[in-house]
Amino acid sequence: MMYTYKYGGKKGAEVQLDIADDLLVVRTRKNKSLPDAIASVKGKNVLTRLRLLPVARFPEAGVSVLQPWFYPPTRSCTGTK
Repeated sequence: MMYTYKYGGKKGAEVQLDIADDLLVVRTRKNKSLPDAIASVKGKNVLTRLRLLPVARFPEAGVSVLQPWFYPPTRSCTGTK
């Protein structure tokens, strides 16, 4: 399956996304960080056990790119907000 999104609204350019087995992209409501978006104690415990490392963050869109700790770090979080 090919995933795409439009940049610039309905008539904007369509961009194709690549699938990466070693990364996880999460979008939260109200542009919250992932830990702030999880309200339950059980959810926070699961997040802690997953040990996800930040790769990139786009706070204006509420998007975080994360990598599980067991993958070798191949990307950097430098230059992000």
